[in-house]
Amino acid sequence: MNIAEIPYTGNAAADGVLYHYASIAKEKQIAFKVCCRLNKLSISDTDLCCLLGNALDNAVTACENVSGKRYITVASEKNQDMLMLTVDNSFDGNLLKNGEKILSRKRENEEGIGIRSMKQICEKYGGTSRFEAESDCFEASFMIHI
Repeated sequence: MNIAEIPYTGNAAADGVLYHYASIAKEKQIAFKVCCRLNKLSISDTDLCCLLGNALDNAVTACENVSGKRYITVASEKNQDMLMLTVDNSFDGNLLKNGEKILSRKRENEEGIGIRSMKQICEKYGGTSRFEAESDCFEASFMIHI
């Protein structure tokens, strides 16, 4: 069997989501790296997993359109009462936007449902989200009060 490495963040629910996407990435030959500590957080497991799941689903979709180096990196850092979580991935450099809104590749001229959901979760916890693209790298970053 070609099994992906099991990530350990200290949060079993998050580990399950990360393992699921690590397995998908391995199957699609996308390098997948996790460097996170997600224990002792005040964010619910449901919201944390929704945040990670949406970000990773978008990252896998973006990597599928890349012909060169394909990667996804998930990292976190805790600083006092804040959690900073980032998901970086390779992408084809083609970002669909309407003003400040990033548009879905699945629905024409609509902001992605996943991005809206991630923004709402961050706002619920008094935090912020940022989605940036530079050249062939896309970064989703989230700051959440913990």
